[in-house]
Amino acid sequence: EIVDPVIRVYRDTAYAAYTLLVSRVDNDVFSVNAMNETRIFSKASGRWQMVHFHRSRPTRPEAA
Repeated sequence: EIVDPVIRVYRDTAYAAYTLLVSRVDNDVFSVNAMNETRIFSKASGRWQMVHFHRSRPTRPEAA
């Protein structure tokens, strides 16, 4: 599932940033992992191509 997507297009460059939630069941245990992803695209010869990809785990806020 994609959460909080942000997509911006600037002429021949675009980016998409979002949080990806991946759920699974392993040995009857359900879990959800969250990952922040950013994809950068460039348009050349009329076609969009992904030129960069980054993934990281979200940081957890520090306990007060």
